[in-house]
Amino acid sequence: TPSGVDCKTEVSVAWQPIVRAHDHSIFAYEALARFPNIKSSRLPEAFAEWARTGEVVEVGRRVRRAIGRQMDRVPEGVSVFLNLHPSELLDPELLEPEALFGAPAKRFVLEITEQDSLMEVDGWEDAADALRARGYRVALDDFGAGHSGLLAMTAAPLDFIKIDRALLHGATENPRARDALQAIARVCRTLDCEILGEGVENQQQEALALEIGCSYLQGYLYGHPGVLPAQKAGRVAYLPSA
Repeated sequence: TPSGVDCKTEVSVAWQPIVRAHDHSIFAYEALARFPNIKSSRLPEAFAEWARTGEVVEVGRRVRRAIGRQMDRVPEGVSVFLNLHPSELLDPELLEPEALFGAPAKRFVLEITEQDSLMEVDGWEDAADALRARGYRVALDDFGAGHSGLLAMTAAPLDFIKIDRALLHGATENPRARDALQAIARVCRTLDCEILGEGVENQQQEALALEIGCSYLQGYLYGHPGVLPAQKAGRVAYLPSA
């Protein structure tokens, strides 16, 4: 079971590009934790179980150290998104100077997952404020997938909203879903949150993401999770075919 995994189990990192919508240049990478005996599709379940058993903070620290060991390969000016279970927002290590091997907090976007669990973490709003004061930026992941997204969005300042892939995919075929997505985008702009479209797999989905005003895009159209490529910041990650 996930909780049976020793906290000292080897952690690897897969990196997926996040591109600027206007020119497809690399804005950031999402650093995705990988464990040798857990399928990536089961990681949300694993982290939820680690949260129940009290292991999630230690696992998160191991993930951050694995990311930190590769930060010298991330080009200057390129940000790193990393996932945090809501319980990790209260981890005091994040406020320490060496939380991520000395890399400045401004390089990182803390991506909050498990929105429904977020509202059960007492003091998460103050913790998010303290992390932003430290220099981190904060993103809400999978917006539109859970019922707590709007509550979380208005409870504390956020820098990015990541639109859930299912919402984006559905809106390409469903006019009502498209209207809802456009309304969400208007709320994001009102709250001064930048919008990131997740799960972009084709040019139709990209066109919709651009239509609603996504500043950043992520998905298989621009790159699968993998090793950090040997490329300079600003290199175009994807050029649409003619």
